[in-house]
Amino acid sequence: MLSDSCYSGESDDRSGPELCKLFETDPSESWKVGSCTIVPDDATKIAEAVKSRCKLNKAQIEQQDLCDVVVTTGGTGLTSRDITIQALAPLYTKPLPSFSTAMVVGSLKITPLAALSQVSCGIIGSTIVLSVPGSRKGSSENIQQILPILPHAVATAQTESGSSRALHAKGSAMPGSSNHSIQDKPQRARKLCACHNHDSDKLDGKVPKTQGSLPVNPETTVAGRQRKSPYPLLPFSDALKIVLDNTSAMPVQERAVCLDLVGNVLAKDAIAVENVPGYRASIVDGYAVIASDGPGVYEVVSSTTAGDVDNYGTDTQALLQSGQIARITTGAPLYPGADSVVMVEDTEVVEASEDGVREIKIKVNIQAADGDSIRDIGSDMRIGQIILRKGDTISDVGGEIGTLVAAGIPRISVFRKPRVGIASTGDEVIDSINNSTKEKDISLPPLKPGQIRDTNRPSLIASARALGLDVVDLGIIKDDPETLEAKLSKATSQCDVVITTGGVSMGEKDWIKPVIENRLGGTIHFGRIRMKPAKPTTFATIPGQDDASPNKLLFALPGNPASAMVAFHLVVLPAIKKMSGLDLDPETMGLTKLKAIWGSDDVKLDKVRPEFHRCNIAWKDGKFIARSTGGQRSSRVASMSYANALAYFPQATEELKTIASRSEVDVYLVGKLQ
Repeated sequence: MLSDSCYSGESDDRSGPELCKLFETDPSESWKVGSCTIVPDDATKIAEAVKSRCKLNKAQIEQQDLCDVVVTTGGTGLTSRDITIQALAPLYTKPLPSFSTAMVVGSLKITPLAALSQVSCGIIGSTIVLSVPGSRKGSSENIQQILPILPHAVATAQTESGSSRALHAKGSAMPGSSNHSIQDKPQRARKLCACHNHDSDKLDGKVPKTQGSLPVNPETTVAGRQRKSPYPLLPFSDALKIVLDNTSAMPVQERAVCLDLVGNVLAKDAIAVENVPGYRASIVDGYAVIASDGPGVYEVVSSTTAGDVDNYGTDTQALLQSGQIARITTGAPLYPGADSVVMVEDTEVVEASEDGVREIKIKVNIQAADGDSIRDIGSDMRIGQIILRKGDTISDVGGEIGTLVAAGIPRISVFRKPRVGIASTGDEVIDSINNSTKEKDISLPPLKPGQIRDTNRPSLIASARALGLDVVDLGIIKDDPETLEAKLSKATSQCDVVITTGGVSMGEKDWIKPVIENRLGGTIHFGRIRMKPAKPTTFATIPGQDDASPNKLLFALPGNPASAMVAFHLVVLPAIKKMSGLDLDPETMGLTKLKAIWGSDDVKLDKVRPEFHRCNIAWKDGKFIARSTGGQRSSRVASMSYANALAYFPQATEELKTIASRSEVDVYLVGKLQ
């Protein structure tokens, strides 16, 4: 480990044990971990530590106390203290740029932040040296990209003839080839040594090099805190793409067809197991006739009604004969022998019983055609027909539930909805949700100076529950690292998604980001977005409880209410949609964008950030009209009242400084249209 803080004992090494575990559990090779050493950020000491473990000449190839591979972690970032690569470059007898490329290309598929760490690989003597980032996640991802080819690379580097042809001629298989197996390994295990960097629980005020995070140190003075955020200000579209790239659909589960399915997304096609209708049925109320009889007066011999299952098709129900008709109701089985139905409106009563209860003779006024007003078997749905497809949502309109029931389907496969935990943070935040059912207990305690009522958590919980999500109320978390660590650790063990508000900016008690990285072992993929409001919006992934468990998503949203809700609708909900099984369009990324006419006063554009202006959109006179909800200060929660959309106003330029009234604007829909 190449780290001053780890070397002095002020922080702990977590990437080292993770890499050791990675090598020791490699199923294709037997690796033996020789030593794990922590080295300070000093070029001379780094070079000495690595060189002392390398096999510098042919005579040392079989020397057991030296290493086949040396891995260094840390010191690969962009700061002046990141000197690992510069310290080792003069020692390389042969650089391995293709190894570095493989690491970076593979890691960039996971996160664009991989580009911030300058990995380096080379050979010193006959030992392969790999320099990777200091974070537990980053270092592991880099090594995994080249681990399958590493045994072959070691064997090639140690070939005494100076040529790899003899090695290949002996059948030493390349990784991935059909003859690559355990028998290709040499009798002795490969030996690994490591010099590790930090992925620490505690930092002494330094910014971690791979993530650009803030330190977790409650004793840091206010004057000693950082004055500028180390997180780059990402464009909104880039940030949302990072979120979705790190989001996967939830596991599939079998569910009974019931009303609770609303909001679920099908994981498999739903296939009808029954014909609808299951018999030839009348579409109208009228008379079953033989079409070739034509218009005329006919004897009414019987009637069939919907649900009349006892008589239909029995021996007592004789076939309809020419010159006869039978009364029939909508949905009833077609009378045997009939081939069409005439509506009651196209007939007249000629003769009825004295009490008027029974029709005796009816005049048919039209010429019917074969099949008129009849639903044939399976004409709505037939056995084996796909009635709903994978990716379809069971909506609250009711059509999907009705279709499944009609087709006789008892169970379907759906993606499990994510479980979402929601918390507010802050010593000043007071819980004002009244859960009492007693009318006399509805009063709220008065606020003391400096206190505010918690509006974020109730607002977000209401939005999440309206979507049918399984929501866990995590309450209010106080502003200290230990409490945050305990609460968030428990939350990520219980939930698939954790949403917090507050504690993500540059205040002296804004501990969320450093706790995520340095206490929870998470990876912060971004810590700021170029948007107004909600600039400090932070997205992180937290490792699951074991290797088989998926990462948990953590969204740390700003504390101002309007900021939190805007970030929730624009950044969090697309991820929840993807987790729920929806196949999002890569262009829209789960957002619904419309064109509208700006129906309020002119708006001056921000010089630094694009703005998402809270507004109400409605259809009027053949077009969508968007109107502002008033003052747009991020603390003004009322700006989200009546808001069902967010108008997008670009950053000001020399050419465009104002959005004029009645101009056309892009609007993102966040609520129902009126």
